[in-house]
Amino acid sequence: MFAKYPTIDDIQTNFIVGYYPHALPDTTQQMLLAGMRIKKLPGHFATNGIQGLYFAASKRIGGATTLQETHENPEYDPEDENDDSGGFYIVDFRMEAGIDARVGIDFGAGYSGAYFQGLAFGEILVKVNLLVCDICLGALAELAFATELTWGDPAKFTLSACGTVGISFGICGITVNPTARITIEGGTGGVSPKIEFGGTCAGFLADALGVPEKDDDTNNLCKAY
Repeated sequence: MFAKYPTIDDIQTNFIVGYYPHALPDTTQQMLLAGMRIKKLPGHFATNGIQGLYFAASKRIGGATTLQETHENPEYDPEDENDDSGGFYIVDFRMEAGIDARVGIDFGAGYSGAYFQGLAFGEILVKVNLLVCDICLGALAELAFATELTWGDPAKFTLSACGTVGISFGICGITVNPTARITIEGGTGGVSPKIEFGGTCAGFLADALGVPEKDDDTNNLCKAY
């Protein structure tokens, strides 16, 4: 059984429960990702489906604020046929913050365990449209945690935390998105802190549930807007 609830008081919720020991259809997976900041589902969904339940919720705090201003270009010469810079340029300013949370429990052959994850983020973006080319600059901050208990022989418990800061710069469609990430993982195997350059906390949470974060691009703010 699958249920996707609409936005309730600005909270997007997606839910699935049941016994389906096959790869979930792509359409179902996309519905479960709708409105979420974490853009990857647990890895077993794509192989062994679900034999339990999964619930995700997302709320944007204050919503997205976008300010757009149009300015005249003082260097534009309408008499010059070779001047293609245009008579004006447009400035977009955007701020957004939000929280994602997801919880699941599964008793399948591919995955047997329970997990709870949370992510908070804030981002700011300035984009200048010069008609012939866009220039973009953005900044990102994330905090996340994850806890997981898998049963088997032996059982395993992990508790993790993550923090990310990054910037995004783009010009004429070419972007660079450097980030710095701190993660701390603890549990039955001890405590493991790590500092990395590259990656996001959204990608870290996906990786924690068996999905490689190599395709994660949540830090590419210039591409997102």
